[in-house]
Amino acid sequence: KIGYIKLPLCSLCQIYQETVEHIYCECSYTKNLWKELTTWLEMSLGRELNINNEHKLLEFKGKNNNPLNVIILLTNS
Repeated sequence: KIGYIKLPLCSLCQIYQETVEHIYCECSYTKNLWKELTTWLEMSLGRELNINNEHKLLEFKGKNNNPLNVIILLTNS
């Protein structure tokens, strides 16, 4: 297995391999965090938000790798 690097387990759930997709979209811990954050933002803003996996991963496509940028964009749209 030359050149194969085994990814470490998720530092949150310790069950699945830790990938960007897992940490931001699939891990049960972060799913709960996104759910709670979305509920709080919806109550604060008085409107429904649709935060999908593309929004969660958007931060890795831009120059300013900051998840708060995604939240700010969603709440101002």
